[in-house]
Amino acid sequence: MYSSVKALCLLTFLLAHFSSCFASSEAEDYIYCEPRNCYDVLGVDQSASTQEIRKKYRSLSKKWHPDINKSPDAAEKFRIIALANEVLSDKEERAEYDYYLAHPEQAFYNKMRFYRRRYAPKSDARIVVLVFVVVVSAIQYAVRVRQHSVAIKYFKTYDKKFKIRVKQLAAERFEEQQVQAKAKNGAKARKKVKKDNKEQLAKLEKEITEELANEIEIEGGYKKPELRDLFAFRIIVFPYTVGKSFVWNADWIYRHSIKKEPYSYDEKVGIKLAAVNLCFE
Repeated sequence: MYSSVKALCLLTFLLAHFSSCFASSEAEDYIYCEPRNCYDVLGVDQSASTQEIRKKYRSLSKKWHPDINKSPDAAEKFRIIALANEVLSDKEERAEYDYYLAHPEQAFYNKMRFYRRRYAPKSDARIVVLVFVVVVSAIQYAVRVRQHSVAIKYFKTYDKKFKIRVKQLAAERFEEQQVQAKAKNGAKARKKVKKDNKEQLAKLEKEITEELANEIEIEGGYKKPELRDLFAFRIIVFPYTVGKSFVWNADWIYRHSIKKEPYSYDEKVGIKLAAVNLCFE
């Protein structure tokens, strides 16, 4: 068994070694203008201005562009010329290149700066994270609103107890309105009230349905969405939650592990409930 493990480790090391060699061989050929100097490629001095560099690049492009020059090595020469122009036209990258020329002994640091500039994301990571949190929270809120509306619609349509309660309340409120109408208008309004009974009762049922629907308390995934349930809010209060948990645990350890204080009644109940939940899980 020991020999098989040793062989597996050796195979893993060899694969990692060869993959890193093949991955880095091409990258090393293309760091800046290696093996040539970018200034020499464009034929300018290291003190040349940006305008001089761009002017020289345009001149060389007319000569070595593959669409103009049909020689076999034109494409490769033009690639190096374009790369040199790209490096020297950007002030920050040119400063890094000048540092690379002045400090060749810091090979690892120079390569790290080169790859970071070339392949690192250009967007601010803070903005990316902020947008991600906002989008996730918005989607989460929309899903919660839809789930809650589905649950409310179920109660309105299929729940028999809910519908019976609506009819009872509508009938009670309708009777109260009739009594008030009779007391106010007398016998003259009886025919009109009787004529509009069905429409008024249907309107009352609709109003009471909405009132009761807003009063329904649903738990779990279908409950009414709240700000504290959103991903963004939880991230904001995360330091407070962690700090509160740390203080509570520190107080618990100090009182019951160090000072050996007896558990209170509420603490005993909490411990028993936690044990029951663990058993069911």
